[in-house]
Amino acid sequence: MKYLFATLGGVLLGMAAALLALYFNPLNAPQAATTSNDGWTLEYDFPGDSAIALTHGGQLDLPSIPREIAALWETGINSMILNVLVLEDPAGTPQALATRVSVPSTDTDLLLRGVIVADHWLVTVPGQGTLYVEGHNNVWPLLKDTFIPVTYLQREWRGPASYAVTAGPGPRGTAEVVGVSGTFEGMSGVAHETYNLEKFSSSRGIEAMRGALAIALDETVDADSGEAIVGLAE
Repeated sequence: MKYLFATLGGVLLGMAAALLALYFNPLNAPQAATTSNDGWTLEYDFPGDSAIALTHGGQLDLPSIPREIAALWETGINSMILNVLVLEDPAGTPQALATRVSVPSTDTDLLLRGVIVADHWLVTVPGQGTLYVEGHNNVWPLLKDTFIPVTYLQREWRGPASYAVTAGPGPRGTAEVVGVSGTFEGMSGVAHETYNLEKFSSSRGIEAMRGALAIALDETVDADSGEAIVGLAE
């Protein structure tokens, strides 16, 4: 019997050590590079005032906007988040309309990369054109600071906090941008995204967060003047 207890004890200690290694593993911290164009940044509130529509499979602690919107209950899409939102400049002036589909990525690896979510953006700037942005975000640092200690361990949240979440799919850890139509057609570039978490609670999860998507193109257009700005991407 004592050998059985010794074996069980060893298994439990091994599991505890593995969990601690995952929790404090520095290898899965975000490694996002910033773009060289800090002038064109599009911001949004999540899940709040910027949202025109927000729906998911119902398993997440997020509101549905509007309340009567259909849930993504079908097998194959019930793990996704669909968001339609207004993007603003840092001063709060609306600049673009975007749809974003967020999908859990098969690249998730808690030991090496973290928890990866693939975001697919279609960003339309009125009078200028449309961009497609694909970003792979490592949300593990956010989960480690919020859902685990606050929701599951019932500890007080220590915030506000900021997270540079972009971790690919570009070779330097940036999101990839492709011009789809209008003045952006044929152009390409990079982007990175940050989350500024302002309020989190065990009862409601994310209550207030400001996201920022910084975009750098080979040739982009000033949203105010309409003049071309060349050479913003490295």
